[in-house]
Amino acid sequence: MSPRTLPEPTFARTRLGSGPGLLLAHGAGSSLANTYGPILEGLAARHTVVGIDYPGSGDTPRSTSQLSVDDLADQLVAAADAEGLDRFALSGFSLGGSVAIRAAARHPERVTALVLTATFPYRDNRLALASSVWRKIAASGDRETLAEFLLMMALGTQALESMSSEQLQETLGFAAATAADGSPEQVDLVGRVDVRDDLAGIKVPTLVISTTDDWVTSTALHRRLAETIPGARLTEIAGGHLPMLERTDEWLQLITDFLGKH
Repeated sequence: MSPRTLPEPTFARTRLGSGPGLLLAHGAGSSLANTYGPILEGLAARHTVVGIDYPGSGDTPRSTSQLSVDDLADQLVAAADAEGLDRFALSGFSLGGSVAIRAAARHPERVTALVLTATFPYRDNRLALASSVWRKIAASGDRETLAEFLLMMALGTQALESMSSEQLQETLGFAAATAADGSPEQVDLVGRVDVRDDLAGIKVPTLVISTTDDWVTSTALHRRLAETIPGARLTEIAGGHLPMLERTDEWLQLITDFLGKH
């Protein structure tokens, strides 16, 4: 396959560390810092890490039109070009996993491995309902209600119920303050993504990390990835949709151990 022509890299990006290349794709309504921030230094200790912020996240201006998974995937690879990375592994979280899959499908000659956490190949009925409510609340500008909805859906039962009232209020405040301005467009994409046709063509070592108490993306969707991507390995991490908060060290260890072998 001839290499695809890439666009000019226009999304804000981050580069850290040294070593083999590793591209990071964040989740919807978040940013690179909020998705991977707790493990960025650990990843950068072994890799040259490059990540982008989608439109309306970080320093990337909000989009005035519909987002597409193809554009996000190509911007991610364009960021790698801008930072001098010819070959790289891909790590994607939630929507970012779908972006990573599409990047691997569109640029197979560039990719060495995939790590997909809490990722969905398409939206099932629960995710369709959740993304619809999420998008409507985000579009309303009611950040307090948005934070309440997201914590209810995204935090695992153990993590949520272990919080004191004070901790819960602090976490709600943080979630409200850090919600991406581009959440409506990013969550709209969640409701439209379908990368099922890409899965059978993935030829690189792939780790699927299934979050076992996840009300946003179901374990059935995680298993679908592992069953359809040839040779993919499935592993579980206890907790909800936010391993960066609930199982930080374990999540980092799973990613670095797998990439260390591939």
